[in-house]
Amino acid sequence: PQALVFGDTAISPLQPPLATAAPMALEITAALAAVAGGAGGYFASRARCPAEGEKECTTKVAVGVEKYEKYWPRKIMMVFGAPGAGKGTQGPKIVEVLGVPQLSTGDMLREAVRNGTEVGKKAKELMDKGALVGDDVVIGIIADRIKEADCSTGFILDGFPRTLAQAEALDAMLAASGEAVSLVMAFDVDPAVLEERVCGRW
Repeated sequence: PQALVFGDTAISPLQPPLATAAPMALEITAALAAVAGGAGGYFASRARCPAEGEKECTTKVAVGVEKYEKYWPRKIMMVFGAPGAGKGTQGPKIVEVLGVPQLSTGDMLREAVRNGTEVGKKAKELMDKGALVGDDVVIGIIADRIKEADCSTGFILDGFPRTLAQAEALDAMLAASGEAVSLVMAFDVDPAVLEERVCGRW
C-alpha cells in the first residue's frame, strides 16, 4: 500500500491478518485522523524487528490489533457525485490508501444472486418478474456483504443511498450494531466539465 508522509515520517497501512506480514516494530501513530477523520487503518513504522526480538514484536503487533478492533469503530464512508465526477477514478485510490473495499450496490446485487444467498434469491425472484428490487432487499444485501472479512475495518458505499427512505433504512441497519456513517465524500464538479467528460467517453 502507498506510504503516507506526515512531516519527516512515512507511515503505511498495516492490515490484518498479520500472520502473513513480516514482523514489524509497531507503533500506532495515528488512527487515520489525517486521512479520513478517524479510524480506518493500522499505521506502523516500516522498521523491521531485529531477529532476536521478532517474537516480542509479533506479540506487540497482535496487542495493537486487538486494541484497534476493540476501541476504534470501523470507518463507514459514502461517495456521491454525478456521472463523470471522478468517483471511478478516485475510488480505487482511496481504497488503496485506506485498505477498505468500495461497495457498489449493483455489484453486490449481482454477487448475491450469483451466490444464491437468501437475500439474493429474493432479488432474483423480483428481477425475473421484471420488478424493481425493494429497499429492504438492497439493505439485506448490504448487511450480508459488510459482515465479510474485508469490511472488518471499514468500507465505502458507492451509489447508495439514493433516496431519503434508503438513507433512513441504512441508518437503522447500522444503528442495530451500534454503528453509523462516519464520512460522506461529495464530488462537486462544474456541469460544463461533467458534460465534456461524459461526451468524451464516446
